[in-house]
Amino acid sequence: ATSAPSAQQALLPEIQLPPKPKNFNFSALPPVAEPRSFGKYGPNHFLCDSALNRPASLPNLFGGGGDVRQWMANDKALRSLPDADLYALRSMRQPDWRIEEVLQAVAVLRGQPIRASGAAVVRWGQCKEVLRSPTLRTELLLFDAAQVPVEA
Repeated sequence: ATSAPSAQQALLPEIQLPPKPKNFNFSALPPVAEPRSFGKYGPNHFLCDSALNRPASLPNLFGGGGDVRQWMANDKALRSLPDADLYALRSMRQPDWRIEEVLQAVAVLRGQPIRASGAAVVRWGQCKEVLRSPTLRTELLLFDAAQVPVEA
């Protein structure tokens, strides 16, 4: 009677257990480099590594996770803003004062306050920098008015 189960076991294929989980230690790897964001100057320009070429860090746009309905409303508004209009704004020599004030407000909300004093040409140049930002549309899309402090 003892030989029957062993004969049965010999006919069944051997069951393999799943592999045990592996833990990897990544402490020996070098730290991950910060992603390179391209600024005004190319990688071979002498000002490439200077503070003038680094874009200002984005403010915390997500807040507490953000409101998806607000993002959808922002997206709808941004879809009605064609690139041609942004290019037209950038190419203006000196716009109407109301356009300049709106762009100054956008700059303050982005954390780039524009000095109200000084020559109009200098102020407009700073406003054009806001328009040239490669992340402007994304920042406007994710903008949450509820996260703006009262002081701004």
